[in-house]
Amino acid sequence: MKLLRLQLNEEFRSLPAGFEIHFLRDWEFDQMQEFGPYCLAGRNGSGKSNVMEALAAIFYHLDCIDIETPDGFRFSEDDESVQKTLKGFRAEKCIPDAFELEYLMPTMNEAGENASLGRAIIQKEREKPPVFYWNDQYRAEREDFEILEKEKRRDKFPRYVVGYSSGENEILSLPFFKMRFLHFDEYNDSLKNETGYSFEGKPEGRLVYLDSQFSQAILLCAFLLPNEENTEGDTTLKIFREIIQLEKVEEFRIVIRQQVDADNLVLLNLSENDRENEEKTKRPITQYLDIEIDKLRNCATCWRKEGDTLTLDYLVNDATCEAFRHYFGDALNLFKRFQMLITLNLYSVSDQAKKDLYHSESLYVNETVPVLASDERVMRFKEVFIRKKGVAEPILLKSLSDGEHQFLHTIGLCLLFRDENALFLLDESEIQLNPDWRAR
Repeated sequence: MKLLRLQLNEEFRSLPAGFEIHFLRDWEFDQMQEFGPYCLAGRNGSGKSNVMEALAAIFYHLDCIDIETPDGFRFSEDDESVQKTLKGFRAEKCIPDAFELEYLMPTMNEAGENASLGRAIIQKEREKPPVFYWNDQYRAEREDFEILEKEKRRDKFPRYVVGYSSGENEILSLPFFKMRFLHFDEYNDSLKNETGYSFEGKPEGRLVYLDSQFSQAILLCAFLLPNEENTEGDTTLKIFREIIQLEKVEEFRIVIRQQVDADNLVLLNLSENDRENEEKTKRPITQYLDIEIDKLRNCATCWRKEGDTLTLDYLVNDATCEAFRHYFGDALNLFKRFQMLITLNLYSVSDQAKKDLYHSESLYVNETVPVLASDERVMRFKEVFIRKKGVAEPILLKSLSDGEHQFLHTIGLCLLFRDENALFLLDESEIQLNPDWRAR
């Protein structure tokens, strides 16, 4: 997808009412198939991050209008506590609450392939739901656009909105973290209500925030499942090898806890008589991911299970990569499995903390979401050893410099989603790189 224009019709952070930015104008449409990132440069505090914050908040709001959400998330006039504080999600209330957004989006043919470019215009007035206008011809006149209802507009949004920030910009991450909890609660509800969970079309929300906890997953997906047609010439690996001098992943370990101590998550609705035996009613947190875990186990060089903890060890060679391709197909498909397993590490967050986060406008996430000790996490990567050019023995991935980690992370996430209709919002993605890498 390609952003065209954003106009804010009310003040947002440091951006005044009437602020307008054109990402691509009509006379530049001939260049739109080329790779052309829109870069914001300016002094600290000039509002660069605010533009991305506005875009993230808008797409989060649009997503929440259409997807299933947990109890207590939406505004309800029957809930006196919510009504009194005016909290709870409402389609009529967004921050920013008045805006216009335009972008181009490929339309799909019956075979699921990109056929042509259409144009979306989204308008929101204060205290009114947003209106979605669409035309299959991107050069159509404004009066020829039609208003799309919920069932017709889902595939007219970007498939993914990918966020990254190297700094302490919590406001940028806030809508992404809210969506991460919505993914978790969707899975949580499937456990409690025994409705099942499938990766077909999942996760339902499109916002993906790839902070440092996903760094190892991004790298492993790139090296385990490079482009199939030419491993040596694969774009991802070529960049890593040329810039970082990273030749390969030598070995790594995945540790998965299949049972956790979180009553609100893994217990069925119990009668009073059953509460004395509630330990017997606990279900593994990974219940609906067991089939995915079995695939990971089938790809492992060796594995062992001690109690509720499964340890998977991988010596990476051609046979290992072939096994991952057989079970997961491509890097993004594998990453989605890693993403959901890592998201389960949110099990320790209380229902009240989640509600506070859902209703927050300026909450600092790091102060709200507890960081679990490694042995309490549902999933974690361990002992990722890599081979680096000019170094005789394999080294731990963690031993790389901050700049090398940032380069692997940011370039890796872009290449991971490169074939998707995605919007990338990267804040200070170059801040830890040396001048040569920044320029390149």
